[in-house]
Amino acid sequence: MVHRPDRFTSVVDGPSELAALRRRVRFMLAGVGEHHVVDALLATDEIASIAWLSTRQPFTVRLGWAGADTIRVDVTIAAEPPARGDLGTSADVLDGIAARWGMTPRRGGTMLWADVPVAAPVAPDGPALDAVHVTEPA
Repeated sequence: MVHRPDRFTSVVDGPSELAALRRRVRFMLAGVGEHHVVDALLATDEIASIAWLSTRQPFTVRLGWAGADTIRVDVTIAAEPPARGDLGTSADVLDGIAARWGMTPRRGGTMLWADVPVAAPVAPDGPALDAVHVTEPA
C-alpha cells in the first residue's frame, strides 16, 4: 500500500524550488478531487511567493490536514507582515480559495497561513499501484 503523508515540511530557497513543493502537495493530496488539489496548489504558491518576495531568504513551508476537510499551509518568515495592499493579486487569490488566511505576528517574524477546504481523500476501489503485479504469459 502506498503511504500518503498527512503533513510535511519543505525548505524553499527560491522560486526554482516551487516545482518540487508542488509535487509534494499533489502526492499528499492523492485521491482528493482535482479542483481541490488546484486550490491547495494555488494557496501554497501564493503563501510561498509572499514569503520569498518579503525576505529573499530560505523559509520552511508546512502543509498538513487541519481537520477532515481542510488543509493548512503556513510559513514563518523573519520579517514584519507585508501590508495587504503590497500583496497585489495574492490577496485576491487567497480570498477566493481559502476559507481563512492571514499574517500573524510572531517573535522575530510573521507566520503567513491559509486554510483551504478540500474533500478528504477517497480510498481507491482497486489495489494500490504498488500492489499490482504483472506476470508474463506462460
